[in-house]
Amino acid sequence: MKINIFNGTDENGVDMECATFEEAEKLIKDCSKKRYANISFNHNKYPNLLVQINGKLACLWYDGKVGECLDEFDLGGKDPKDVFYFPSWVSNGDYDKPVRFLTGSLKKTESTEAERIVTLEQAIACIAEFYKTQSRPENIINWERRN
Repeated sequence: MKINIFNGTDENGVDMECATFEEAEKLIKDCSKKRYANISFNHNKYPNLLVQINGKLACLWYDGKVGECLDEFDLGGKDPKDVFYFPSWVSNGDYDKPVRFLTGSLKKTESTEAERIVTLEQAIACIAEFYKTQSRPENIINWERRN
């Protein structure tokens, strides 16, 4: 799977290939020791899963397949093949205070609401499921629909 790792030192991050979940898991654990990292799984494609890491805490963003969930909308007579739409979700956790994560702009960080934070272990379980199914890991954590 193509991934992109952004740790705040390179403007666009580094693209690489992680063929197995085990490779991805090792990478995530290594990144967590350095404090901040953003890792995009299935980078520049849909669906994709972005994991923001701050030590042993994480925030996850999932962008679904193009056309996923179109049945929820009134397309106004448009052919579904002509509608470019992908659903987006963010993790819902139960941490007790906001946590800072990289924004994607070099070393800049931004505070993320406490209810978005999950543990690194939960994030790793979500990535394992994403490697198997290429879809949102629905039964591991709670998610909030963003659009």
